[in-house]
Amino acid sequence: MDSLKCQTVKKKGIREIAAFGVVVYGYLKGWITTPLAVEAPLNDFQLMTQLLGYPEAKISAVTSKKPGMYLWYLSEELVTMALFDLRILAETKKL
Repeated sequence: MDSLKCQTVKKKGIREIAAFGVVVYGYLKGWITTPLAVEAPLNDFQLMTQLLGYPEAKISAVTSKKPGMYLWYLSEELVTMALFDLRILAETKKL
């Protein structure tokens, strides 16, 4: 009976990891696709939005903790770099 329960728990864990990888692929995307510093604020914002919005609260809390420690650079002065990001709409930049 323990073997069956263990297999069920393992299958559930594998499904959760696979779902997380598919839903939050931006975790790697942000690091790989950002050769320009001006794109970093938007990539980090999108990543944190995905991590915090992940449906499994426990996974969301754990995975958003570490990247959240590296957002110190988004100060009022440095976040203005996002104004030069061509992916952000002019209306958003005005706000």
